[in-house]
Amino acid sequence: MPLTTVAGLKPLFNNVLLKKIVESRKVGGVILPDTARTPLQQATVIAAGPGSYNQVGQLIATSVKEDDKVLFSDFAGHKLSVMGDEYIMVRDSDIIAKLP
Repeated sequence: MPLTTVAGLKPLFNNVLLKKIVESRKVGGVILPDTARTPLQQATVIAAGPGSYNQVGQLIATSVKEDDKVLFSDFAGHKLSVMGDEYIMVRDSDIIAKLP
């Protein structure tokens, strides 16, 4: 059954739902090929799971929250298409940095 909305979608454990910030494929009127893209992508956090438990039962909370801007590897996670919008579900550890 295809997803029709991400509203109410709650990632489990240390999973984070991201919406990629689409960068322009044109620079000065020249269309850039996909091979010219950086392997790091920018995204907005849509939802984050509570975290995961370590071996002694302590909760290790996810390090991001809704609306954070982040960098992640383009090769990380699982891609989801919802009503024409692209989302990515990644693990908290796949996020490389938070942006200001």
